[in-house]
Amino acid sequence: MSNRNSNNIPLTEIVNNAHKIAKIGIFQFLVKESQIYWNDVMKEINEVQPDFKPTPENIFSFFPNKKTKQYIEHTHEKAIKEGSSFSYDHEIITAKGNTKHIWTFGQPVFKNGVLIKIFGTSIDITERKKSELELVNKNKLLNFAEQMTNIAYWDWDTVINEEIWSDNLYKIVNRKKGGKLTYETYLEYVHPNDKDYVIEQITSAFENKVFPSFSHRIIVNTSEIKIIHLMGEVICNPDGDVIRMLGTCQDITEIKNKELELLQKNQQLSLAEEIAQIGYWEWNPNTDSFIWSDNLYRIFGFEIGLEMSLELLTTRIHPNDQEKIERITNELFKTKIFKKFSYRIIPPEGHIKTLEVVGQIVCDEKGEIIKFTGVTKDITDYILKEKKILETNEHLEQATQKLTARNKQLAEFNHITSHNLRSPVSNLNALLGMYKDPTYEHLKEELFQKFEIVVDHLTLTLNTLVESLKVKHEANKSIQQLSFDETLNKTKEILAAEIIQTNANIKCNFTDAPKIVYNQIYLESIFLNLLGNAMKYKSKDRAPEIEIKSKEVNGRVQLSFKDNGIGIDLKQHGDKLFGLNKVFHRHPDAKGVGLFLTKAQIEAMGGSISAQSKVNEGSTFTVTLN
Repeated sequence: MSNRNSNNIPLTEIVNNAHKIAKIGIFQFLVKESQIYWNDVMKEINEVQPDFKPTPENIFSFFPNKKTKQYIEHTHEKAIKEGSSFSYDHEIITAKGNTKHIWTFGQPVFKNGVLIKIFGTSIDITERKKSELELVNKNKLLNFAEQMTNIAYWDWDTVINEEIWSDNLYKIVNRKKGGKLTYETYLEYVHPNDKDYVIEQITSAFENKVFPSFSHRIIVNTSEIKIIHLMGEVICNPDGDVIRMLGTCQDITEIKNKELELLQKNQQLSLAEEIAQIGYWEWNPNTDSFIWSDNLYRIFGFEIGLEMSLELLTTRIHPNDQEKIERITNELFKTKIFKKFSYRIIPPEGHIKTLEVVGQIVCDEKGEIIKFTGVTKDITDYILKEKKILETNEHLEQATQKLTARNKQLAEFNHITSHNLRSPVSNLNALLGMYKDPTYEHLKEELFQKFEIVVDHLTLTLNTLVESLKVKHEANKSIQQLSFDETLNKTKEILAAEIIQTNANIKCNFTDAPKIVYNQIYLESIFLNLLGNAMKYKSKDRAPEIEIKSKEVNGRVQLSFKDNGIGIDLKQHGDKLFGLNKVFHRHPDAKGVGLFLTKAQIEAMGGSISAQSKVNEGSTFTVTLN
């Protein structure tokens, strides 16, 4: 076979085939002829046609820039001058526009001291360059990752006790590179209180052939303490003897400090939650899973850590608020807007609590709800205190109203006393003077009669004022629940004669407010006076039409007495309407006492009375009962 190859295949063909298999391009430059030769591989590398003929002019079109051309020319000139070989790698731009990395080796050939040719080879190292670049980039990324995560790598040959550290491990322990590294070198940095523990862990790795994951402290710069976490692998020879350990070393000082800080903040937060009576929660409606802070468990009276569900939570909600919670939940899913709300719960101890909830809704990129998060606050004490404050304010307001009314009544009483008593007393003094004067001897009998009339008026005024004082003093005595229908029927019975004589038609509607807790004597007096006046001051042209209604206004009962009588000119008499001995009609029974006492009774109970009236049309008296 060897003879057949040597006889039948030319040597040049064998060489060419070898170059093709090895992908080695061959070039040759004949100086005298100024001719360049490329083998087929060289043409393939430059991606030219098989019939391409390289020349000293066109080969430089494959070099991408001026610097590359200058570098190659300079290298060739130096090799020719010194008669030495040359090699370099460079970029080319192929005939198809592709960039390639080429390694070129060349040798100038001299004859009799004259350069006759330059012979050389070129190899396409593009893929190798890519691999080298990728490896460099990976090493950069690895170094960057080490620095970002504070992780370093180590390799310990346990047979010769020699270690290799990565650059970042030197940085962690703040050691300059250089010198031999051993196991004892690392121990120099271990905190004295942790040294026995580290030796114990390494001994365990030798014995168990498994490297334990553990943390310990080191001291750098003589005083700075760092916390290090070690992980590794134990490598043994076929006999099972440990020959090598390698692994990672991570500086977790900052992580541990943050963990400690987070732990302290969580403890502070838990304390703050407990003091403020608040609790944090998260709810994933898709899995019905909850995350609760410890204090929220305390608020609801659940065991801390108990797996929570919506069904379990509902067992604590006040029965009267469960429908409300269902409605709010449906609204949250519909609007995806979380509005603050409150509801009541009944913990195991049985005391009803009022809770206030604020939160937010978290959605994914499609707008679907992922979870609800928020804070629940126990506002029971706040509600109770607010209620007490409102009650106190209400009592103060009522006391103020009563005091104001009393002051007004005292002013009115003072005015009435000074006005209504002065006139009859002055009249008595005048009559007494006349009675003593001999000039009026013949009028003594007539003067005595007038004495009786004035004394009667004075007695009436005094009795009315005494009754008024009595009303103010005994206002809140004998309070009981009264029926308006029963009170009206009793009044009708008392005024039966007047109703028949006047042919009065009395209508009533007590549907909206049929009853009231009030002083019975005062309520009957109010009905008697207002109903009696409606018939007393009737129109001569028509029978009395009287309508009595009750209704609730702002938590108070309001009565209205409407009639079609002769009415009152309020522009002229409005400010005197409820005054003592004030009359506005020429009626023989008008004495100006009824409305005065009625107003006194109503105000003594904390109420009020007002009137609307038109002459010859009728009047409406509105009584607000407290």
